[in-house]
Amino acid sequence: MPKEEIHGLAATIRSATSSETFDLGGLPSTTISQVVNDAFSGDFELDSGEMIRITLVVGAGKGNRAKYDPAALKIVTTSLTASGYVEDRGASCVVESAGCFKFQHDTGKNLKTVVVFPKIAKGKGANPTESMPASSSLLPPNSLEYKIAVSTLSLFTNMLKFKFPSWSQKRALMMLIDEALVEPLDKFDAILMRGGLLSEDENMLYEQCISVSEKKALVKDGMSHQVQDGKLTSSEVNFLLDQVGARMEELKSSKKAIPQSLQERQTKLQSIAKDPMSPLPLKHHAALGKLWKQAAPLVYLKATGGKLLSPAETKKRGQLDDILYEIAELEESSRGLLEDDESYQERIQSYRRDLQQKYGKISSEKGSSKKKAVIGGSSSSSKGKQSAWSSTTKFHTPNHGAKGGAWSAGKKKKNKVGSLNKGDLFGAMMADSDSDSEEDGDESVEKRADVGSQSAAKSLSTNSQPSTESTTGGGGSSKRKKKKKKTKSKTTQYDDDKVLDAAVAANHAPSKKEEDKNELQQSGGNGLVILSFLLSVITEWIIPFVLALLVWLAELLFGKSKKKKKA
Repeated sequence: MPKEEIHGLAATIRSATSSETFDLGGLPSTTISQVVNDAFSGDFELDSGEMIRITLVVGAGKGNRAKYDPAALKIVTTSLTASGYVEDRGASCVVESAGCFKFQHDTGKNLKTVVVFPKIAKGKGANPTESMPASSSLLPPNSLEYKIAVSTLSLFTNMLKFKFPSWSQKRALMMLIDEALVEPLDKFDAILMRGGLLSEDENMLYEQCISVSEKKALVKDGMSHQVQDGKLTSSEVNFLLDQVGARMEELKSSKKAIPQSLQERQTKLQSIAKDPMSPLPLKHHAALGKLWKQAAPLVYLKATGGKLLSPAETKKRGQLDDILYEIAELEESSRGLLEDDESYQERIQSYRRDLQQKYGKISSEKGSSKKKAVIGGSSSSSKGKQSAWSSTTKFHTPNHGAKGGAWSAGKKKKNKVGSLNKGDLFGAMMADSDSDSEEDGDESVEKRADVGSQSAAKSLSTNSQPSTESTTGGGGSSKRKKKKKKTKSKTTQYDDDKVLDAAVAANHAPSKKEEDKNELQQSGGNGLVILSFLLSVITEWIIPFVLALLVWLAELLFGKSKKKKKA
């Protein structure tokens, strides 16, 4: 294709002789498709044994996401596939990876890229498609079927061990070998046996296949060994049990005897089903664990709704979408070769459950420890309030302050602590700021308590009560003004109790006098006063004196009679 007929960016890409990065931001979908087709439809002219990396930026994080077409990634991969390129997540900058591409997410720069390893022109490099016999059109180059067909037995054994570790993957591999290799080869053998001729593509495929039957036998043996060793997941065991059960039902319906080997196989599978193997870990399990650890607190922040967030928390909350997108990409790239949807979902659910238990437990422990620290300090202070103010709940302490006083403040604080118990992780994270406001409230309560204790001491001195308690309370209150609530001493609290008890007694004494005075005025004058005085004299003095006199006479008389009898 002449250079003047292709897009300018495509010409720049084709002229690259070293690894370079090209940004597709701001380009519409039609232009992106044209650039990729023009740039990679032909082979690159590079020196022998040299390979370069062409990096195409197709997306970015939240800040620059609008710069790129939403379908840029799909357009690039589709165009590369149409140009004969194959996606290979294990590709690297070597000649053997020519004609491959892979998707990458640069977390450092927060960019989404497609890395392309271009095809090399003939006579310039060691392109794999030229270093070995040309591939048949029946087997696309660099396809999985092609790699299986041309690989040696030792290479295929390693591939089977590391690329197809699960039983379900081996089963899918055996089905692929049957459909893509065994059946065509059997068909070619039948044509040759009849004396027919093969086409050029059929003859190329027939000559390229190496030990296909032996490879199939290796896969079958690997599946059998996994069953015997009990290395089956729950879904795999259920599949095999259903298969064996269907076979046994078929034999019963046809009135045939069930083979002993089939019954033993069913027994073996039933024993495995009691304790199946855990699903294999994902390829990027470690990276996913780190991302979920970062996402866990952000999910809680997102669930807090209308609560006010700090600037740092708002910034973190904005990063959640990027983290979740990266998690989805890593989960998808962790899918194994020929892994079916059921097995893949089983692995995804297993790893998510493990991470949720691990990081959810850590976050809950951190939250509960914060809650305990805040609630514990508040409860101890509230207990101190109850011991100091319990005797004043029904009385008014002089100069106490606004309506409700310390008791209502204590209740409000207690309710506030209770609300923390009902909160989530976000409430625990914000508990530190709440505790600061609580301490400010405590200081105001202490100031009001000090004013009350001082006024109580004054009332004691005016009512000629002992002055030692009031002076002690005054000294304690001056100390409490200088110290915070957390450093209160027990002695100061006890002095507060004494001062408050004295204040209650001082308030209670005049109230009793007023009540007696009102009763006397209501009873009707001085006569009732004299009558009440006489009654009190009779009950308190005369009656006890008479009773004492009677007792003395009784002892005197009975004592003489006893002496006479003895005589």
